[in-house]
Amino acid sequence: MLERGAEPILFTKAQQTMSAYGMIQKQDKIVVGVSGGADSVALLHLLHGLQKTMEITVVGCHVNHCLRGDESDQDERYVQDICDRLDIQLFVCRFHALAEAKEHGKGMEEYARHKRYGFFDQIAGETGKVATAHTLSDSVETMIFNMTRGTGVKGLRGIPPIRGNIIRPLGDCTRQEVEDYLDHHAQGYRTDSSNNTDDYSRNFIRHNIVPRLQQINPSAIQAMARTMEQMSQQWEMTERLADTISVNDKGEMNRGEILAMPQPVINLILHRFLEQNKGNVSEKMIRTLFQFLQKGSGAVEISKGIRFVVKKEVVLIQKDLPEIPYFSNKITLSNGDLVTKIPLFGGKSLIIRKIVNKNGILTEKFYNMYLKNAVDCDRIGKDIFAHQPQKENTITIQQKEQGIIPRYRCGTKGKTSGEISRMVVLQDEHGTIWAEKLGTNETRQCSNNSKSVYFFEIMEEE
Repeated sequence: MLERGAEPILFTKAQQTMSAYGMIQKQDKIVVGVSGGADSVALLHLLHGLQKTMEITVVGCHVNHCLRGDESDQDERYVQDICDRLDIQLFVCRFHALAEAKEHGKGMEEYARHKRYGFFDQIAGETGKVATAHTLSDSVETMIFNMTRGTGVKGLRGIPPIRGNIIRPLGDCTRQEVEDYLDHHAQGYRTDSSNNTDDYSRNFIRHNIVPRLQQINPSAIQAMARTMEQMSQQWEMTERLADTISVNDKGEMNRGEILAMPQPVINLILHRFLEQNKGNVSEKMIRTLFQFLQKGSGAVEISKGIRFVVKKEVVLIQKDLPEIPYFSNKITLSNGDLVTKIPLFGGKSLIIRKIVNKNGILTEKFYNMYLKNAVDCDRIGKDIFAHQPQKENTITIQQKEQGIIPRYRCGTKGKTSGEISRMVVLQDEHGTIWAEKLGTNETRQCSNNSKSVYFFEIMEEE
């Protein structure tokens, strides 16, 4: 049993944090994620000592990602030994993170995190809480990492103390305070060998950036903690303002009411539109939706069968898109125009940009996602046709990472008839050139040797 009077500062700080945010109530089941590292071992030890006074049940969860061979297995055994000594029930999940992530076509860190928290939730059940050992030091590193990528108020909050059923009792404690606590209790811990290298961005920030900041200001971590607290308050205000936007029985919102809000609030409202409808949450998409808001008209498909629509003073999400009649538009490509906008069907327009590849460095100047919509001018006819997909339309797209060449019938598989009727296909007398959202047929793609290139883009308006 812990002796309160003799405890290091971490003990007091953690209790203050749990009390301030109402993290734990009596009879709670607390699932502690334990890697074997210093932070998670300290959290497990702390909560174990508070079980009786707080009337809670503590269980441990360990995830073996099988990334470091025997070292990963040793971590698992170490955590099991600690839980046995503390008489804490331990649940273990083992999976080969790298192999499984590759199999599912996802990044390893993203996949592992999803699987890890899914396991924690499974053990916690409907009423349990998941305690993770993120510290103030982790929050500072997250804040700096977000700054290097470009971020707003949300990214400057660090790691929130509570997210759903996840609580972070050590959120106001530094890594040094964690180690002091463990030294006080003569409690060992494991050190992940990968943490000693600068191969990962977070490690580089931890080993190089934070120490330099502390040279400028020895209290830099505490100073950034105050900044993160202020950013959290700013974000809370932003969320509250976004919550005031009314939605009528038809799921419509008032355009003027949205535009009257400060820009950060508007961005959050649009972000929510995308997130709630499984859309692509990106700066470019949010900018597109905002342009529609400003204009008072426009529409874009943000996910399968779902469109964001602005009609005069109304903003809404349109589902189960109705079919539109078949339409074919003949387009004669001009040798002179650099940018051409051609009205099509269903409120859509085709934007054609022509670029002359003077220096033969085309692929070095543009991103691959942009190049997928590029067509070699010499590989298509002067007259092309824009229309919805037809049975005879096929397109071949190279997927280098898989080493295969799948064939699509213009990507209509799994789409509703309404979606298909709004999809744009370009073809000439020799067949399909380009398909909306899929890109250029590989037989028409450009290269560094292309003399000039067309870039195709679809704009949708109401």
